[in-house]
Amino acid sequence: MALDEATQKWGVKTMRVELRDISVPVEIEEAMDMINEAIGKNASSAEYLLTKDRIAAFSELAKSDSKDKVIVPYEATEFVGSLLMLSEFMGKSKS
Repeated sequence: MALDEATQKWGVKTMRVELRDISVPVEIEEAMDMINEAIGKNASSAEYLLTKDRIAAFSELAKSDSKDKVIVPYEATEFVGSLLMLSEFMGKSKS
């Protein structure tokens, strides 16, 4: 501890230091604010575009005359794929 070593010559043992008020230059604070704002806007923009694409895809799917449509959440697709593979495997083993 450099601070403890510096204060020992005064007979002071420094065990803990607590910083309460940290001031950064205005330019750095403004730059940090700009970065945070840009990150927030980009996240919102990406979410908007993804939602817009999903709505378009579901609209096209709804226009289809097919009666055998199933909408499955992305999280369930791996499970469904595993079930299909198991089903194929079980069907082949019976032959």
